[in-house]
Amino acid sequence: MQLLTLAQCTAILSFCALNVNGLAAPLPETNALVTRAAGTYNDPHMVDMPCTGMEDVCEADCIAILCHGKDPKMQKLAGTKDQKKRQKEANYRASGAYFVPFDEDAAVMAKRGIARPSPSVPNAPVFNSAEETTYESTQQGGANCIIFPVPRDQQTLQGGNMQNQFGRVDEALNNIPDGEWFQQRFSFLNSDTPHCLALMQTPPDTSICRKEKKNKWGFDMKKFAYVMNQAATNPKTFKNLFQGYKKKRDDGSWEDEVEEQVEPTPTQ
Repeated sequence: MQLLTLAQCTAILSFCALNVNGLAAPLPETNALVTRAAGTYNDPHMVDMPCTGMEDVCEADCIAILCHGKDPKMQKLAGTKDQKKRQKEANYRASGAYFVPFDEDAAVMAKRGIARPSPSVPNAPVFNSAEETTYESTQQGGANCIIFPVPRDQQTLQGGNMQNQFGRVDEALNNIPDGEWFQQRFSFLNSDTPHCLALMQTPPDTSICRKEKKNKWGFDMKKFAYVMNQAATNPKTFKNLFQGYKKKRDDGSWEDEVEEQVEPTPTQ
């Protein structure tokens, strides 16, 4: 058996890289992940979520996945334009975001069993907009969606980013076809997105869910995870999912720490 020299191997590889016209074969585009995915649950489209400028929104989404077991995969609504619009509106109401619960006065928030952060840092934004961590434009949106209070301008930035990749739910032509699955990929992470950094590790580091981790505004976003109760009440009420922190014993197990309850704060 005759062995090929290094020069011969190089020549063969160079020839294989050419197409039948003698031109260099094009390399696959690195930004075509959405078109190459099958769009199934096991092969979802990857939607980039750059967190620069919307760190609090990303942290809310990451906490829902990392600490509360929210499925990171979602299926886009399908049907006619009117059907998708009606379902989106129904999901928006069922999630509780419809009631703008974080933008009410203290008395109403107290009746709802809800609170919003009171940042200890000067010039902090107002956290009065409800972030639906499962989007209303998906099959999984609506009831049992985990919501967090976030700054409204960050949600506007998030909406623009998602529109570029996801497409409006009421448009016929979208980057992700109706009825197909997608998954968020959080990027541009830093010290202001510790829960997202933990989520994107392999494997994800869930230990941060048991520890206090204050953000640059002076509070821990984990304390403000809510799900709306579906019972017919007036006003609608919410359940706080925060179960307190845990501390590690010498044997490696965890025990509950005594933690004060989050109280509703006056509207600014």
